[in-house]
Amino acid sequence: MKIIGITGGSGAGKSTVTALWRRMGAVIIDADAVYRETLAQNPQLRAEIAARFGDVFSGAELDRGRLAEIVFTDRQALLDLNAITHKYVIEAVWNRLRAESARGTVVCVLDAIYLLETDLRQLCNHTVAVTCPAERRVARLTERDGLTEEQARQRVRNQKSDEYYAQNCDFALENTGDREALERGAKETFHQLI
Repeated sequence: MKIIGITGGSGAGKSTVTALWRRMGAVIIDADAVYRETLAQNPQLRAEIAARFGDVFSGAELDRGRLAEIVFTDRQALLDLNAITHKYVIEAVWNRLRAESARGTVVCVLDAIYLLETDLRQLCNHTVAVTCPAERRVARLTERDGLTEEQARQRVRNQKSDEYYAQNCDFALENTGDREALERGAKETFHQLI
């Protein structure tokens, strides 16, 4: 099975690329979705988050807005959250990859914002960055996620730069806002990778 890792900052356009690749036959594993599912199913993960961040749960339901206020205004808090969550997410992703391999999946795409900073990178045959100007990302985050402009700017500031992603991946796709151009580049890259 060929594993393609895709990464980039929030709002860069990874979802547009992975949706296209899904239509082209790839199986997509979204690390954010894996995190949400693992959080819902794993009381130990919830306990570790609560021990570090306090009152961020209502029962088993995470108050994502409250946690985001904490971690996107305090760099150490974000590092602490990642240290807690990554071990659970990596294990769950690894289990899904094994299951896809057993099913005979030919191409699996792993969508993870922290792909390059974790052991997930080692699982990939190739890595692809999706980059996008910060102002466009801010606009997308306010529209897509309902964030205020300041919340979106804080999120963008607390993530790696486009240059970091582009320099540390095998391929880079630039999202200038022209969806057709992004999809053309994504198709060409996918064909090169497989």
